[in-house]
Amino acid sequence: MLVYDSMVLVRCVVDCFFFQAEDGIRDAQESRGLGDVYKRQVVHPQIEVRTADARQILKKQVLLKDAIKQWGNIAGLVAGLLQHDYNLISRSLEDVIIEPVRSILIPEFNDIKKRSIRAGALGGGISGSGPSVFMLSKDEQTAQNVKTEMNKNYEAIGLLHQVHVTSINTQGVKIVTE
Repeated sequence: MLVYDSMVLVRCVVDCFFFQAEDGIRDAQESRGLGDVYKRQVVHPQIEVRTADARQILKKQVLLKDAIKQWGNIAGLVAGLLQHDYNLISRSLEDVIIEPVRSILIPEFNDIKKRSIRAGALGGGISGSGPSVFMLSKDEQTAQNVKTEMNKNYEAIGLLHQVHVTSINTQGVKIVTE
């Protein structure tokens, strides 16, 4: 049985997921930009998840078959975003290494994810170490439907939370002065 250090995989997932891309593979076509095509929803339950605690519960090693599936999902996500292939994006938004472990730290995580996908989200997962949960949708109306489901879920259990609907940043980091 082959295993890999999970911290190496975590770094790969973080580095590969939070990226900027263009639609098109560096050809002569003009890019529409991901921010015009995809919307993201983020729900932040008002609880604390310490990064150190979230990291501590991760497995120190993962099976090679899980690592291969995760890398395939990352590659599929990148390809799906570049090609605007919603089915590929949806299939690729599956974390088989971190999410199954960390999801226990986030109240109602599995219900939030299921309800968001039923509302039309392409998929989503845990943002960073949590407790925020993100979903990706292909248009504004779907994003608003997902936001409604996220709100319903946490209102039903009386947990304070915030939900944001935003576009994907296509400009990168910039300094804003007041």
